[in-house]
Amino acid sequence: MKKVLVLGASALQTPLVHAAREAGHRVLTADNVPSNPAHREADAAYDVSTRDVERIVELARCEGVEAVVTCCSDVALPALAATVEALDLPGVRPKTLDLWHPKSNLRRLQTDVGLPCPDFVTGEPTASLIARAQALGGELVVKPTDRSGSRGVTRVHAEETDTLTRAALEAAAIGFSGEVIVERFVDGTEYGGDAWISAGRVTGLFVTDKYLQGAIVRGHAMPTRLDATREDELRRLLARHCRQAGYTDGPLNFDVRIGAEGPPIVLELAPDSVGTGFRSWPPGASASISSPPRSPPRSERIRR
Repeated sequence: MKKVLVLGASALQTPLVHAAREAGHRVLTADNVPSNPAHREADAAYDVSTRDVERIVELARCEGVEAVVTCCSDVALPALAATVEALDLPGVRPKTLDLWHPKSNLRRLQTDVGLPCPDFVTGEPTASLIARAQALGGELVVKPTDRSGSRGVTRVHAEETDTLTRAALEAAAIGFSGEVIVERFVDGTEYGGDAWISAGRVTGLFVTDKYLQGAIVRGHAMPTRLDATREDELRRLLARHCRQAGYTDGPLNFDVRIGAEGPPIVLELAPDSVGTGFRSWPPGASASISSPPRSPPRSERIRR
């Protein structure tokens, strides 16, 4: 049995809690919404925001956790990476996460090393940003740089100046940093999925056909309709992204668009899963705790 800290306690993290408990582990949840459902499924639950990096690290240290995981939450990734580094646990380190998160950093990495990506501009929603976004031409996608789950995402045409400005302001308001990213829309079919990275190789790849209503994902289906040749191309592309970021072991969640021609284009990339990746936790993974566990502050505990 390991003591596992799950960051987030919404319905999206509930399958992760179930999987960890079914594997025989003791599960703790951290989330600042006491009514969230995964709290009720955990062995212990704490009212701590996943954005509060210092408190998450302290909670993990106090509880002596041996694994920290999340899914479906870009917001929780900085706390996850900081905890992994502070307690020397298996998982993504901040130096790798910083190359992929926020979304604008992933685009900069892709551009700098020659990985395929949409044309984009990023920054606060100023008149200058709107002008640069219009210069991209065609249909555009506007989104906050630091949210997940399609929150604040809008598709607009570059010539619709009022709509573009409104979309940028709304995205900035929904995000935490106030920055947005505007990308040229990529034609093709959108796929999602998870991968497992071992020693820098994609050792597991699970591609799903996505069902979209606008920018909102309404469902996934497996097995994918993507043919084997394109799936192999996607596998190689994901491995290149991981090599460039120095990410050698762990889960990987992705969203891609693949057209009739040209390479796959990675739209989103995160070192977490959509909720079932914990079942692939490497056998024998262990952690060294850098200081003796202490009792966590009682004020943080959710009384059920």
